[in-house]
Amino acid sequence: SWAFDLRFPHGTREQFEVAVPRGYHVEKVLGSNVRGWEVNARDAGDVLEVTLLKAAQDHENFTVLLRQPEAIAEQGETTLPAPQMSVAGAALQSGVIVLRRSAMLDVRTTQIRGLTRTDLPADAAIAKVAGDADSPLGLRAFEAYRFATLPFDLQMQASPAARKTSAQWQTILRLAAQQRQVESRVLLDVSGRPLYRLRLELPADMQVQEVEPGPQALWNIATQDGRQVLNIQYMSGRMGVFQVVFAGTLGPRGEQRAMTLPQFKVLDADEQQG
Repeated sequence: SWAFDLRFPHGTREQFEVAVPRGYHVEKVLGSNVRGWEVNARDAGDVLEVTLLKAAQDHENFTVLLRQPEAIAEQGETTLPAPQMSVAGAALQSGVIVLRRSAMLDVRTTQIRGLTRTDLPADAAIAKVAGDADSPLGLRAFEAYRFATLPFDLQMQASPAARKTSAQWQTILRLAAQQRQVESRVLLDVSGRPLYRLRLELPADMQVQEVEPGPQALWNIATQDGRQVLNIQYMSGRMGVFQVVFAGTLGPRGEQRAMTLPQFKVLDADEQQG
């Protein structure tokens, strides 16, 4: 997102031309005085033409939302240069660029020329410029830079963030003459990147009767590689500390003189205890 605050004292403007960064596509142009916009190909690159509803006197502002269909490599790092937009005919162009990253990525700046580090703006100000009050991607601002002129050179390296999952188990086993009941609670701590799929290995003779997976989650029981597995799918991903509770019975009804204590396991967890 690129927010323009244009000043032209004692002047009148009905249209603006803005250079579009190479490899980017314009998705929207937001502004109360924007009539329309179109992108035209020029010899030097694409140019965004913004037409106003009524002629602007002294100043005007609008925001351009851009998208670059760049895939992040699963292995290694991907180089990402920061985009920049310039207004045709502007004598002075300065501003602040805020870098935001997905919780699923590790991002670090590798080259900084023509900019100076500055404090991050307030979250509300960032959301207003970005056009999203609450991003479903979990984007978070991590650095901000100020530039006094164009062009500048700001490059980043991005790679998929490593996820770390730890689990703490608490289990209650109730033994009766004819039935054995079990209730288990696993407290998970996920960091690095969101968890979308959780797999819990259950005893083969357990009949699951109740599962409390948390909000926005779907679950099922399946056999995978000869193991009984409780699969939980989180629609929006989970980060931080949360819990899963499930209960059921062990083995068939009837009297049993001996039994093996049930064991549960979070598949793909880095560490677990209980």
